[in-house]
Amino acid sequence: YKNLQATSVAEVEVKGRRLSVLSRDADSELSAELWQDFCECYPGYEVYQAATTRKIPIVLLETY
Repeated sequence: YKNLQATSVAEVEVKGRRLSVLSRDADSELSAELWQDFCECYPGYEVYQAATTRKIPIVLLETY
């Protein structure tokens, strides 16, 4: 996460394909929406959030 904050350009690999992406933090409204979706897919996120006082960021990746 700190690396993405330092430079928003990154490369990710999805199903064997390398993609160039730009990253940005989700705003608070979108973050709240997506958080619920993440917790439905993996309830462990709720446990993780409850175990820390920091807000867990949600980062959006867009190909370019």
